[in-house]
Amino acid sequence: MFHYLICSTARVGSNLLCSLLNGTRVVGHPQEFFCPFTVADLGPKLCGLDSVTNTDELHRFIDAAAATYSSQGRFGIKAHYLQLQAALQAGYDLEGRFPDRFVHVNRADVLGQAMSYVRASQTGAWTAQKQERCEHRFQPELIRATIQRLNAENHAWEVLFQRYDVEPYRLSYERLCADFEGELARLLAHLDVDPTTVDVAGAVARATKHFKTQRDAVSAEWRERYLEWVKRRAQLQHDSFAARHAASASVTSPAVSAA
Repeated sequence: MFHYLICSTARVGSNLLCSLLNGTRVVGHPQEFFCPFTVADLGPKLCGLDSVTNTDELHRFIDAAAATYSSQGRFGIKAHYLQLQAALQAGYDLEGRFPDRFVHVNRADVLGQAMSYVRASQTGAWTAQKQERCEHRFQPELIRATIQRLNAENHAWEVLFQRYDVEPYRLSYERLCADFEGELARLLAHLDVDPTTVDVAGAVARATKHFKTQRDAVSAEWRERYLEWVKRRAQLQHDSFAARHAASASVTSPAVSAA
């Protein structure tokens, strides 16, 4: 079976991408099959498991998922890096089940990605169709920490690609949203599917029927406030360093004797 792995981080449009691929009906329905919540949701029907506790059970679940969620001999898994890492620690045989293709999805606007993640985490509204259950709060330190975590996860993917000497197909959230049909067609070609044999326009129409970006006035406000916070933080650090340097210089400078 032709097997591909979608390598992602949170809030890069990977769920939308999976819906687009599913809509083509020729490359399976990729999902987060390494995620414990997915196992709990699908496992009982697929293979009688609601969790996996050892390597054999993990492989059994993935094989059952491949049998059910593949199409025309193609099967995809979407994974955040920590999900794959957990699967490897549980004994998943990545080398023996090595993907035929890797697809790395990222977002050039990491600040926007981090703000989106923080806000969704606060409110529970992970899509534009969901109502915010709690109030959102501007937390610049949390946004900064999220940026660092996302950058670390993307770096971890790059280390994995180098380790296995693979060059993934690289797709950005921005390019995808700017040209759904074109990007989907190019990705299908990478997955060894002739896009001219697929109803790409129909797949896009089905997947994006209710698609709506979550960027709004709050997003713009948070961006402005965060950039100002970063500027003030840098200035405070500079002033603190300059004060310490001046104090150190005054202590170590030799006294000037009177004439």
